[in-house]
Amino acid sequence: MYSFQPLADIAVKHDGFFFIAAFCVVALFLVLMNEPESFFVWFFVMCFPFGIAYGVSYHWTNQEPKTFVNQKVTGTFVKFEAEGYKEKSGKSYVDRHYTYVVYNVNGNNVLMYAKEGMEYPQTAILYKN
Repeated sequence: MYSFQPLADIAVKHDGFFFIAAFCVVALFLVLMNEPESFFVWFFVMCFPFGIAYGVSYHWTNQEPKTFVNQKVTGTFVKFEAEGYKEKSGKSYVDRHYTYVVYNVNGNNVLMYAKEGMEYPQTAILYKN
């Protein structure tokens, strides 16, 4: 895959774990306010989803941030390539039009989505991942 900008690293996130932990705390708080005599039963019931979420978030999944190579390569402009097709939308058809820019990298043509109004140079530095 080639891109015009280097891809940023993807950090490890634990948002799902914090969401489930907050749900368990709120549920236990509501049980404590409404039925205090059954609090310990619900405490142990809420330990199961909390424990599973902890295990999935911190132990059973990859904990390394995803890094990309971002190898710099030089591409030379070849041409623009147009694509168009009709897509059915309800009872009618809609015309879809896309424009791609083609760069030659190490003897191979690379097709990349072109944005309207952008200027594409003859020689560009692309990032290979």
